[in-house]
Amino acid sequence: MLDPAMRASDSDRDAVSGVLRNAEADGRLDAAELADRLDALGRARTYSDLDDVVRDLTSTLPSEFLDPSPTDPEPARVGSVPEHLIGSPGFTPEDPLIFDAGWGTQRRVGGWTLPPFISVRGGAGTVFLDCCSAQTVSEVISVDVAGGMGDIKFVIPVGWGVDTLRVGRGMGTVSEKTAGHTPGMPTLAFFGHMTLGSLTIRTPNWFDRRRHRKIQKQNPMLTASSSPSELPSVSPNDLR
Repeated sequence: MLDPAMRASDSDRDAVSGVLRNAEADGRLDAAELADRLDALGRARTYSDLDDVVRDLTSTLPSEFLDPSPTDPEPARVGSVPEHLIGSPGFTPEDPLIFDAGWGTQRRVGGWTLPPFISVRGGAGTVFLDCCSAQTVSEVISVDVAGGMGDIKFVIPVGWGVDTLRVGRGMGTVSEKTAGHTPGMPTLAFFGHMTLGSLTIRTPNWFDRRRHRKIQKQNPMLTASSSPSELPSVSPNDLR
């Protein structure tokens, strides 16, 4: 745990906003209390300020998840293709691994294999891909995005590269909140068009780290090479 007096990021404030809205949805806050807390959140500058906003709503405070610990998932560097995935979608440009939200939500978290070619379609819903424990098999992952009216969200390890220069915006938005590329780590190369939707690529916030630790406790044998069928289910409330 680092000094709670350190400045919080926009991503951390977004995560706290999600905690507050969930608390209002399940009856722990009424509408007036939610408005007061959101106002306090808007004034929050440090992790200590964030702690005060949610202190009576969660047993794990933002300041407890500032830094990775030995129990945090180790972001995998480029590896070889697992034998059971040879011939699966995502390993040729003609047959990408497709994520399509339609009118709902599609998500991938925990240990999974991120192939070199994926296609992400937001539709009118949300696609949420947490890559922090993903095993990659290529230095560059080609990501074809079609935003529609939906949202596409990537959470990536610190050190991964991001290239969005080939993404058309239209009336949509593209947001990058990353820490720069570390040599030897993978790069996500995006192309396509967002139309009316939003594309967000960011590093983990405290809420993501809490989810990672919870998954590890529930699945001690889960590794970055786990197949998609082995992934745990995740509540929509985990999406931030």
